[in-house]
Amino acid sequence: MLGFGKGHLRTDTVILTVWLAVSFCIGLFVMRKPYPEIRQEAFYYLFAVALCEEVLYRGFLQNYLFGLPYPKQICCLIGAGMFAASHLPFYLQVNGFHPIFLVQLGITFISHLVFCYIGEKRNNLLIPIAIHFSQDFLQMI
Repeated sequence: MLGFGKGHLRTDTVILTVWLAVSFCIGLFVMRKPYPEIRQEAFYYLFAVALCEEVLYRGFLQNYLFGLPYPKQICCLIGAGMFAASHLPFYLQVNGFHPIFLVQLGITFISHLVFCYIGEKRNNLLIPIAIHFSQDFLQMI
């Protein structure tokens, strides 16, 4: 079950904190933007994107799919397809039908599978949230 289980919560909270700090510092030193702007973007990608998508897609949707009478692997592939499909409007708006569009969809599909695997192994969504944040925040560089 994906969520915020107690198993590795302390360790994963430390990992999350360090991961977020390192990602933010990379963004701060590499991006040529003022600190307040980078801080605002970091909060956006952490709370409005990574946290919301992880709770929605891995916490709720994927748990629902795991309850269906299908093998777990099929449920993960269905969830990954839905996650990738939900990103279609954004990718089309940013790049149109450029070949990078298919690469982005593939990365999004695989990201869901990786986030599900890590979340299930760790019994919480903290590390997937951290990775998701880094993936989205640092793509601005």
